[in-house]
Amino acid sequence: TGYQLSHNITSCTNSGYIQSTSASYNDYVGGITGYSKLPVNDSINTSSGAVNGGSYVAGIVGRLLAGVSISGNSNAAAITATGSYVGGIVGLMIGGSLTGAYAGGTSYYTNTGAILGGNYVGGIIGEYSLSSSANTMIRSVCNIGAVRLTSAAGTAVGGIIGRITASGSATGILYVGDPSSLSTNYYVSNSGNINTVTPTTSATGVGGIVGYIAEGTGTTNKVSVYIGGGSDTKRVLNSGVTANNANSGLFHGVVHARNGPHARWLRALM
Repeated sequence: TGYQLSHNITSCTNSGYIQSTSASYNDYVGGITGYSKLPVNDSINTSSGAVNGGSYVAGIVGRLLAGVSISGNSNAAAITATGSYVGGIVGLMIGGSLTGAYAGGTSYYTNTGAILGGNYVGGIIGEYSLSSSANTMIRSVCNIGAVRLTSAAGTAVGGIIGRITASGSATGILYVGDPSSLSTNYYVSNSGNINTVTPTTSATGVGGIVGYIAEGTGTTNKVSVYIGGGSDTKRVLNSGVTANNANSGLFHGVVHARNGPHARWLRALM
């Protein structure tokens, strides 16, 4: 579907090539739906379901409306976009939680397709924007696909999330990983190579897990993120190769946390 506004989508499969035929309407393109205000769960975009578009392009949903949570989706196709907000599962996610079906690397990968876009490009989510006071999480996801920026001067490419930012008066915390469980089923893992098409030090934000964490604006919507879900950082695993980039690593970005220990812990991971 193009715009999904009135029904949940569950257990759908796409195996067809998806591409906009109009340069004027080249945004909001997804293997299952381009734009959704309701959950899309347990759906699959197969390896023959390549998706091409401008911005808000993904294997499952190009853009999710604020606060929508999704689970159990996977993408195996190549995703190619000329613009921004490009992901294996979601192009732009505003609030809400995403749960994959990754079982410790033994049975189910969330994304295996190559992901290519201009800015804010992620193996799972192109950009995640905190939007409320609710705490949310990204868990049980594994990316093994290569994730790349089309431009040497592009911004934010990550194995799991390209960029994390905040909107409105967001005060919640995003957990990349599950803070309440030590189960390997809730691991977050990347083994895909993360870089630009022409690796360069001019790209901003190249990370194995998160490419860039923006600080946010104002006094109430500073970005608060736990990488690892809690104190056990082993639950976030990166074995992918990042580009030879001055801003590369497990994650890259400026984090303004609301409490000191939280901020110090994040900086220790950089």
